Amino acid sequence: MTLPLEQRLRAYVDPWLKDFNVLGVAVHITGDRPLPLFAGFADPEKKRPLSVESAFPAYSASKSYIAAVVLRLAQDNLLGLDDPLRRWLPDLPFDKPVTLRQLLNHTSGLPDYRALNSHKAGMAQSPSAPWDEPRFLEAVFAEKFLFEPGTAWLYSGTGYLLLRKAAEAAARRPFSQLLSEQVLEPLRLRRTFLLNGPADMRRLTPGYARQFNPAGRPEDVRAVFHPGWIAHGVVGAPLEELNVFFDGLLNGRLLSPDFVSEMKKPVLIPFKHPFFASPGYGLGLRYYDDPRFGKIFGHGGEGPGFAGFSYYVEARKTLVSLYCNTDVRARFLEKLMFQLLSVLHDLL
Repeated sequence: MTLPLEQRLRAYVDPWLKDFNVLGVAVHITGDRPLPLFAGFADPEKKRPLSVESAFPAYSASKSYIAAVVLRLAQDNLLGLDDPLRRWLPDLPFDKPVTLRQLLNHTSGLPDYRALNSHKAGMAQSPSAPWDEPRFLEAVFAEKFLFEPGTAWLYSGTGYLLLRKAAEAAARRPFSQLLSEQVLEPLRLRRTFLLNGPADMRRLTPGYARQFNPAGRPEDVRAVFHPGWIAHGVVGAPLEELNVFFDGLLNGRLLSPDFVSEMKKPVLIPFKHPFFASPGYGLGLRYYDDPRFGKIFGHGGEGPGFAGFSYYVEARKTLVSLYCNTDVRARFLEKLMFQLLSVLHDLL
């Protein structure tokens, strides 16, 4: 007798919670077998379970939202994907011919602010008092380009801060308004929001980390961490709306077929992935071309108190979002994602 889908998924989720000492995991599956699944709790006292209302910070997956805004503006001819960045930000203190496309697919050569020792130290010492935008840019521009634009690949959050600024310059509107107009309103995402400060952090489900606690004890990061330390900005959403976003983005509800195709074109990454084959990166999208699952598109993110992934398996037209509310290395959570996709592949 074949076990029900939820029971087969829980056979991986429940042991994973114990193995990595994680409080709670949320899963939302969209496709032929839609299913929300929650394991564990939202609090250390284990009194409040996670639910469909639980909102998580997308962290690095917020890049997909920024990319969606940029591509929508390109679709409306307000900017071009191959525009030089200096067209929109003429006062930049470098003369490298960086394009918006290169920022989108991480081939610009710009250093990643997250790799700077000054950023790591600043966030550790003052998690509730982030740098302002000029301080981020000053720190990055003091470093050299890592390679000539377009000649290699290296992940850089700095590029998405500059993309956000370029979009604001092209449309002459703040990014919060652009996100609402270009993404949230067309997809009717009523519970998705930008994390601008402590008040927005409180709209999230609690997330726990040890890194800011002097005694090394887990604490709710919503009270101590300011999302401004993520320079390009962070989107918060319940998993159901994360799935609506990625489904709408990849299946033509935001972009024309030509722009969806542009977004999906990957730069192949010369690294071996521990779980998925042929990794790459499109315009704001992770990419894998795996012999078992076929093409996978989506994004993931990790940061204080949370980690998660949203992956769309194109051949199956199935989208899975998986998030947890405790600090854990993303690769450990991605292994669980691989196991869940394997279950779905075998059953569907």
